[in-house]
Amino acid sequence: MLRAFGALIVAMILWAVVATVFVYRLRYHESRSAALSRMAATLLSFVLCLVYLLIFPFSAWGMAALIGIGAMVLTLLGRPEDIITTRITTAVVMVVAGISPQHAWKQPILRLVDTVVGIGVGMVAARISLIITSDIDLTNGRSGGRELRLPIGVNAAKRGEYRKMDNFIAARSQMGMSSAFHIIFAAIGVSLPLMMTISEWRWRSTGDPA
Repeated sequence: MLRAFGALIVAMILWAVVATVFVYRLRYHESRSAALSRMAATLLSFVLCLVYLLIFPFSAWGMAALIGIGAMVLTLLGRPEDIITTRITTAVVMVVAGISPQHAWKQPILRLVDTVVGIGVGMVAARISLIITSDIDLTNGRSGGRELRLPIGVNAAKRGEYRKMDNFIAARSQMGMSSAFHIIFAAIGVSLPLMMTISEWRWRSTGDPA
């Protein structure tokens, strides 16, 4: 039970990370467009896979049919750029459903949840990056042709006192955002092996797979 739960958590985290990487871009409007694209592709894959798995078991022919249907639907909707994402999502959902055929219909729901979480993290990271950097050119410390300055504080800003956003501050800001995001996975990475070790020891000691 613990091993299956651990594998499920790892799969959800990995898929959420994939969504985060897909969405996060250097500029916020690019991240927003990527988020919409990812969400549209995931929703289509979710509908196709859920309907199929509620009626039929996994099969390679069924997966191929869903991939083809998804490509045709997106072409008719005028979104051919989302076809590849839909194909990948559909293939992942169907392959996982084939590996774990029990309650296979849950897989599209889980992948939708993972994607929503990943998109949310990616958009938050993009927003923070926008606030911190505001299109900084780190090679010359300028933004949009102007020297970039950040307020020291509210009162200082009212007095017109600013300090430069140099490379050091930008690097520390990036490191802080990255650490805040990855500490979650570090904690999970430490706890999951322990849980799996305890589960393995219990199974070998008692013979109880649960």
